Amino acid sequence: MRGHPSTEQIRRFLDVQEARRSEWTALHLLECESCRATALRELEESGGQAELLAKVLRHPAARGPLEGVEPPAGLEPPAAADERLLTRLSTAIEEVNACGDLLAELRRHPVQRWRLLFDNSDRYRSLALARELIDIGHREAFDDPGRGAAMVELVVDLVDHLDSALYGDRLLDDVRARGWAMIGDCYRMAGDLRAADSAFRRSARLIEDSPDTEELATHLYLLGVLRKDQRRSDDAIRCYNRARRLSEEIGDSEKVARILTSLGNLQLQRSQPEEALSFLLDAQALLDDRSDSRLALFVRVNLANCLVELGDYPGARALFEPSREQYSKAPDSYVRLRTRWLEGRIAIGLGEEEQGERTLVEVRAEYLERGLHYDVALVSLNLAALYARQGRMAELKVLAEEMTAIFLAQEIPAEVMAALAFLRQAVEQDRATEELVGGVARFLQRAQSDPSVRFRRR
Repeated sequence: MRGHPSTEQIRRFLDVQEARRSEWTALHLLECESCRATALRELEESGGQAELLAKVLRHPAARGPLEGVEPPAGLEPPAAADERLLTRLSTAIEEVNACGDLLAELRRHPVQRWRLLFDNSDRYRSLALARELIDIGHREAFDDPGRGAAMVELVVDLVDHLDSALYGDRLLDDVRARGWAMIGDCYRMAGDLRAADSAFRRSARLIEDSPDTEELATHLYLLGVLRKDQRRSDDAIRCYNRARRLSEEIGDSEKVARILTSLGNLQLQRSQPEEALSFLLDAQALLDDRSDSRLALFVRVNLANCLVELGDYPGARALFEPSREQYSKAPDSYVRLRTRWLEGRIAIGLGEEEQGERTLVEVRAEYLERGLHYDVALVSLNLAALYARQGRMAELKVLAEEMTAIFLAQEIPAEVMAALAFLRQAVEQDRATEELVGGVARFLQRAQSDPSVRFRRR
């Protein structure tokens, strides 16, 4: 879910021309009493062409009373173009009010039946519902990427049934573009990078002429995440930086924090924890109590990971421990797995080796079940370093053989395969030290986002 618009976003919206381009801010102001009050204060201070928007913000269908606020005297009837805007916003109010009930109805049916409902009932032909379902489908993908992609694909089909005379072709194309970007991100989470790339190409064609800065920033951010997974880190950084500039331009501090978090995560993968720490601290400074709780958790997880990479295990534990219960109740399994992985590494670093090993074995099994083979290798290398330290060479040999077998069945870069072959050979010759295993782990971490890196045998 998106947070509240900033005061700067509200100011931009209060320009009538800008208002016609910022449907989301309009919807939010009609739902949120505190942001409407901010908007009305800005209107009083700015003067100018505020009459229509003041009237819209005081629309009786808007949620929540505005106690003690009187409409300005002498309002002139709005012009025809502004009447159309008022009609659209009034329709938006009705759609938002009905959205909760429609969602509850849909949830009573399997997703496979939704297409039949969309095709045969006008009640579901709502832009507010389509947008909400796109975001819900994307969130579902963190637990089940295939289910998330299928849900969003259905909703993109629903957009084709919406009334272009009411909503306008440009707005509908923006929603389609958002849908295809989310579908691409679902495919990325499922590991199908080719299908993800195809979905993003469709999104790009739809969004290229859009005046909606916020939607363009969302597209670029998600494209950056895909480019990172495609090991095109320079392209990823370019996408992130463009999305960051656009988000700063519209005052969307939460999206800026999300982008900074991804930049920090990329630096962690490059084995540059100091640079990662700088990005993540900047991200944390932009978050507050109204921010997405999942994002706040992910920032703290990555901050603690930075401290682990820097060898500060007590600091990582101090950062991790106060939020342990939140981590265990995180809304999706991706965050829960990441935090359990982190917890295992911290425990080992603090000498709690038995507990740490048990946690990493469980995390590795879950990644293997999900088919996330690169993460399987990275967790396996954490275990391999522990086994080497403890002199458990027989178990280390079994682990090295399992890693090699898993990756032989996958399409992985030759350099990664060479690193794993080097590790297996070292294990077979009983010369695999904790330092050697750590070197292979750092290489795999860097190679995850940088195809130019080359493995050097030591």
